[in-house]
Amino acid sequence: YELGFEAGILRDRLTADITYYNKNTINALIARPLPLSNGEATARLENIGKVKNSGLEYQLNARILTDPRASFELLINGTRNTNKVVDLGAGIKPIIFNDSHQRNQNGYPLGGYWARPILSFQDLNGDHIISRVNCPGAPTVAGGPACELTLGDSQVFLGSPFPKTELTFSPRLTLYKNVTVSGLLDHRGGQKLLNFTERFRCVSFGNCRAANDKNAPLDDQAAYVAGLQGTDAGYVQDASFTKLREVSVSFLVPDRYVTRFGLGGASLTFAGRNLKTWTDYKGIDPEINENSGFNFSTD
Repeated sequence: YELGFEAGILRDRLTADITYYNKNTINALIARPLPLSNGEATARLENIGKVKNSGLEYQLNARILTDPRASFELLINGTRNTNKVVDLGAGIKPIIFNDSHQRNQNGYPLGGYWARPILSFQDLNGDHIISRVNCPGAPTVAGGPACELTLGDSQVFLGSPFPKTELTFSPRLTLYKNVTVSGLLDHRGGQKLLNFTERFRCVSFGNCRAANDKNAPLDDQAAYVAGLQGTDAGYVQDASFTKLREVSVSFLVPDRYVTRFGLGGASLTFAGRNLKTWTDYKGIDPEINENSGFNFSTD
């Protein structure tokens, strides 16, 4: 079900369209793992379980300046969504996939990241290196430094790979009805992403700064050392971002120059796209996904 309303004030100079929705999906199509003893397919799509999505969608449009010489309006679109697996079905265990990085489990978002967490790390001996020496399950050195990394005993939920919040700002300025300047600013927040590129370079080959430079940030070193200990929690990173998607300038060609060619009108536009990204994600781009062809799998 959904509930919403539309409103306009100040002679529709400010308009709003707001909708709340709550959706329950039964017989959701999910890839269910099969016993390896089958000898061929490792999973098949089945209609199992129940999934819930709820959230808010809204659109706000403000005509801030209305003058024959100049006009300015701002369009804001946004969504807020939460989802979770309500019930996978009787007797069905959590569905683990994407090299055990993600799972579908009752009470948690679809495709959530799970791993043994990094509880703490500290450069105890002041050598600027996070060491796994003398940590549980790691090499033991008599008289060596104390363990500088503490991991959780079991896997925990680290976050959802899908944004909880999406928000776009679209300003538009028109001058003398002939010149238009517009832009698009896009924000997506609340999601995590496995930085598999850095994990592959560091943990598999030791070919990264964290593995070779004592001046590397300690949190990067901790992620590397934790990876050697068998958990990729340090590479499941905040992938929230804000992008300047586009800025454009359009010039309307005067009619006297186009009518002679039998045209009704013409304009000239200069545009730049994907101009800037603001994010704390440490990979190449928070929107890159090598598993885009698979449901819920993100790397």
